[in-house]
Amino acid sequence: MNKTLAVSTVIKATSNILVLQGKVTLAEGHCSYHAGQAIGFDGLNNPEIVGQDAGISFKTAVWFWMLNSNCHQGITSGSGFGSTIRAINSGECGGGNSGAVQSRVGFYQRFCGQFGVDPGQNIDC
Repeated sequence: MNKTLAVSTVIKATSNILVLQGKVTLAEGHCSYHAGQAIGFDGLNNPEIVGQDAGISFKTAVWFWMLNSNCHQGITSGSGFGSTIRAINSGECGGGNSGAVQSRVGFYQRFCGQFGVDPGQNIDC
């Protein structure tokens, strides 16, 4: 059972994009349980709250980005945006779903352009 939850964002460019790539996938309740332990909600018995409470949703997204994946480390260590794709959606890399990868890279490049920042190297996985 995978649950994909749209998370609203401070960057309001589109309704489905968050800095960490748009959606948080909670697989088998595993992530929601651990997020709940860290943030302070019952993610085991009520994982749906992540999609129902904007505050918990945002905190879960930040928790995932910072603590439960290699996203933050990858992007801040110079490994590039591609490392975030590998951390969150590794099955898409290496030809698994090149269309999805290119879509993510396109959104990233568009946001970088809107903020006037260089997207850097290694933006593809």
